[in-house]
Amino acid sequence: MVLNLLEDSDAMRRRVRLIRQQSVTFRDFFVHCLDWQMLGRFAMAMVAFLLVSAALFLVFLLVIYFADKDQWHEYFPPPQSLQQQQQQTFQENFGDRQEL
Repeated sequence: MVLNLLEDSDAMRRRVRLIRQQSVTFRDFFVHCLDWQMLGRFAMAMVAFLLVSAALFLVFLLVIYFADKDQWHEYFPPPQSLQQQQQQTFQENFGDRQEL
């Protein structure tokens, strides 16, 4: 039993020494350590998520546009009302325009 523990500790020391002598370069890490298949799946999942999110956003905009025009114009005011709104805001902040 004691002899077996000593052999195990010598084997452990040799293993630790071998591990410490190993060197992994940047290239070795990218070639041998990274799971490229899993990285590809992750990238595809991210692209799919972005596409689905964009599609749902467009569907939401279409529903708002066709179902509730007043809410649509609240988010995206037509150019005339935007100009009128700017004039109204200017008048509220600075009063009527006076010619010099």
